[in-house]
Amino acid sequence: MGDDREPTPVPNSDPRLDPLADHLSTPPQFTDLLLRDSDALALAAGDLRWSYAELARRAGDCAGALRSAGVEPHQVVIARADAGPRMVVMQHALARLGAALLPASPTLF
Repeated sequence: MGDDREPTPVPNSDPRLDPLADHLSTPPQFTDLLLRDSDALALAAGDLRWSYAELARRAGDCAGALRSAGVEPHQVVIARADAGPRMVVMQHALARLGAALLPASPTLF
Protein backbone atom coordinates (compact mmCIF):
# COMPACT_ATOMS: atom_id res chain seq x y z
CA MET A 1 0.00 0.00 0.00
CA GLY A 2 1.33 3.44 -0.94
CA ASP A 3 2.13 6.39 1.23
CA ASP A 4 -0.84 8.77 1.50
CA ARG A 5 1.23 11.82 2.39
CA GLU A 6 0.71 14.82 0.13
CA PRO A 7 3.79 16.31 -1.54
CA THR A 8 5.19 19.12 0.57
CA PRO A 9 7.33 22.10 -0.37
CA VAL A 10 11.04 21.37 -0.11
CA PRO A 11 12.97 23.68 2.19
CA ASN A 12 15.92 25.39 0.54
CA SER A 13 18.24 24.76 3.49
CA ASP A 14 20.46 22.11 1.89
CA PRO A 15 22.80 22.81 -1.06
CA ARG A 16 21.80 19.51 -2.68
CA LEU A 17 18.26 20.80 -3.15
CA ASP A 18 17.31 22.91 -6.12
CA PRO A 19 17.34 26.72 -5.72
CA LEU A 20 13.82 26.90 -7.17
CA ALA A 21 12.50 25.65 -3.81
CA ASP A 22 10.11 28.58 -3.34
CA HIS A 23 7.60 26.85 -5.63
CA LEU A 24 8.79 23.27 -5.54
CA SER A 25 6.82 20.28 -4.48
CA THR A 26 8.75 17.05 -4.13
CA PRO A 27 7.53 13.79 -2.61
CA PRO A 28 8.92 13.59 0.93
CA GLN A 29 10.30 10.08 0.35
CA PHE A 30 12.55 11.33 -2.48
CA THR A 31 13.73 14.31 -0.45
CA ASP A 32 14.43 12.06 2.55
CA LEU A 33 16.54 9.70 0.43
CA LEU A 34 18.36 12.56 -1.28
CA LEU A 35 19.32 14.09 2.04
CA ARG A 36 20.11 10.78 3.75
CA ASP A 37 22.09 9.02 0.99
CA SER A 38 22.50 11.12 -2.13
CA ASP A 39 24.91 8.60 -3.68
CA ALA A 40 22.44 5.68 -3.46
CA LEU A 41 21.13 4.21 -6.71
CA ALA A 42 17.93 5.97 -7.73
CA LEU A 43 17.48 4.81 -11.33
CA ALA A 44 18.86 1.98 -13.43
CA ALA A 45 18.05 1.38 -17.09
CA GLY A 46 20.31 -0.80 -19.18
CA ASP A 47 23.86 0.45 -18.58
CA LEU A 48 22.62 3.75 -17.13
CA ARG A 49 22.97 4.22 -13.37
CA TRP A 50 21.97 7.47 -11.63
CA SER A 51 22.26 8.33 -7.97
CA TYR A 52 19.60 10.37 -6.18
CA ALA A 53 21.92 13.37 -6.46
CA GLU A 54 22.25 12.92 -10.25
CA LEU A 55 18.51 12.46 -10.69
CA ALA A 56 17.86 15.57 -8.57
CA ARG A 57 20.40 17.58 -10.60
CA ARG A 58 18.83 16.54 -13.91
CA ALA A 59 15.32 17.20 -12.60
CA GLY A 60 16.43 20.63 -11.35
CA ASP A 61 17.91 21.50 -14.75
CA CYS A 62 14.72 20.31 -16.47
CA ALA A 63 12.53 22.23 -14.00
CA GLY A 64 14.47 25.41 -14.74
CA ALA A 65 14.01 24.94 -18.49
CA LEU A 66 10.31 24.20 -18.05
CA ARG A 67 9.85 27.27 -15.86
CA SER A 68 11.65 29.40 -18.46
CA ALA A 69 9.29 27.98 -21.08
CA GLY A 70 6.34 29.20 -19.04
CA VAL A 71 5.23 26.10 -17.11
CA GLU A 72 3.48 27.13 -13.90
CA PRO A 73 1.96 25.33 -10.90
CA HIS A 74 -1.28 23.45 -11.55
CA GLN A 75 -0.63 23.12 -15.28
CA VAL A 76 -0.76 19.77 -17.08
CA VAL A 77 2.09 19.16 -19.50
CA ILE A 78 1.79 16.53 -22.23
CA ALA A 79 5.13 14.87 -22.91
CA ARG A 80 5.77 12.60 -25.85
CA ALA A 81 8.48 10.15 -24.80
CA ASP A 82 9.04 6.49 -24.18
CA ALA A 83 8.94 5.30 -20.60
CA GLY A 84 12.49 5.54 -19.31
CA PRO A 85 14.98 7.88 -17.68
CA ARG A 86 13.84 11.01 -19.56
CA MET A 87 10.26 10.44 -18.45
CA VAL A 88 11.38 9.99 -14.82
CA VAL A 89 13.31 13.27 -15.00
CA MET A 90 10.27 15.00 -16.50
CA GLN A 91 8.00 13.66 -13.73
CA HIS A 92 10.33 14.93 -11.01
CA ALA A 93 10.85 18.28 -12.74
CA LEU A 94 7.12 18.90 -13.10
CA ALA A 95 6.49 17.85 -9.50
CA ARG A 96 9.06 20.44 -8.42
CA LEU A 97 7.08 23.08 -10.27
CA GLY A 98 3.75 21.89 -8.89
CA ALA A 99 2.63 20.86 -12.38
CA ALA A 100 1.45 17.48 -13.62
CA LEU A 101 2.62 15.15 -16.35
CA LEU A 102 0.30 13.59 -18.93
CA PRO A 103 2.52 11.09 -20.75
CA ALA A 104 1.70 10.37 -24.40
CA SER A 105 3.07 7.38 -26.25
CA PRO A 106 5.32 8.32 -29.21
CA THR A 107 3.53 5.64 -31.23
CA LEU A 108 0.34 7.75 -31.11
CA PHE A 109 1.95 10.56 -33.14
